[in-house]
Amino acid sequence: MFRELGLIPLLVAPLSAQAADSTQGPAAVTPIPRTKPQPRYPPESRRLCEEGTVEVAFPVHQDGAVGRVRVLASPYERLSASVVKTVETWTFEPFQLPDPEDVVWCRIKIVFKMES
Repeated sequence: MFRELGLIPLLVAPLSAQAADSTQGPAAVTPIPRTKPQPRYPPESRRLCEEGTVEVAFPVHQDGAVGRVRVLASPYERLSASVVKTVETWTFEPFQLPDPEDVVWCRIKIVFKMES
């Protein structure tokens, strides 16, 4: 079982910015998910009873595509790999910003927990 703690739009910035590490307030634009499949609990992680929270940051381009996903925190490589692989497939509704090169940086936490 896993639980998503919510998508947090961080800020609007150029793709080259280190926005994933920013502590600035919310972006003026909140990307609206179009497709957002759930991450898979890796079978080996289930077998080893690996649990924990994976936190990632990623840019959402104005066409709705997700850029390179960055792992900010993860207790196990298998869990973070599952989240990265899944978030890379997410798509959002297209949106416009004043600068066509800007993206909206987002952060999300996914909690993996074994069912009792």
